[in-house]
Amino acid sequence: MIYTDDNYPDFANDPSAGPCGCLPRTISADDLVCAAAPPKDFPLIAWDAMPDLIADEERHKSSMEHVFRDSKMSVLNQGPLNYCWDFSAVQALMLERELMGLPFVELSPSSVAAPIVHFQNVGNQIENGLMGIANQGAASTAYVPMATNNPKDFHDGWRADADQYRVTLWHDIQYSAQLFFTFLLSKKPCPNRRDRMKHSMLSFRLIDANPKLEPNDINRYRVKDLNSWGNESGDNGILTFQGQAGVPDGAYAIAQASFMG
Repeated sequence: MIYTDDNYPDFANDPSAGPCGCLPRTISADDLVCAAAPPKDFPLIAWDAMPDLIADEERHKSSMEHVFRDSKMSVLNQGPLNYCWDFSAVQALMLERELMGLPFVELSPSSVAAPIVHFQNVGNQIENGLMGIANQGAASTAYVPMATNNPKDFHDGWRADADQYRVTLWHDIQYSAQLFFTFLLSKKPCPNRRDRMKHSMLSFRLIDANPKLEPNDINRYRVKDLNSWGNESGDNGILTFQGQAGVPDGAYAIAQASFMG
């Protein structure tokens, strides 16, 4: 299914959907010390250049989706937990490692989310998840299971392990389709915030869906999001949005990372 403004999903009120829990942003840019807006002279990709770049990705099988499919990564599954706001960000961390050619390490979003919410099964803001990844990092599943809010599942040494996998600075992508598309075409995985869905996923692919439209017509493009409900949601865990619906209410990208493992 292709989601547009006309059929935008209401997962928060859909009993057949997985758990949502991403709350609207209330944290100011000044208080989000682990993130910064791209500088004013940040080089945007011109609209006219985007179709050729998308075609090159398909021709060379070099998009982030191709990298994901060729890796040992799998669609994460948050189970019954309302931790989408951190699953998306940790998936970005894992995919960033793949793009850098680093060894595969399965990371635990719960190692970040559960301590933030005092091991309760509640939603939160993705911005708090980003700060958690910046301050403590994400432990591997060798120390903390993928989906848990049980403190007994946090094994000795998990904090030292988490310190090996951190993002020290995120790009704070304000609402701008061209800027957002620039990051996707620059192969920067973008954990997002979709307020109407009360959900967070990982945007990782831009598609040229209607070449008959002008390159600067947002309805020409589709955005693919990697969900965290296992392979059962969407197309094997991937949801596709077209036009204005493809641009999330907020998105982030890794600016600086610290990998010691």
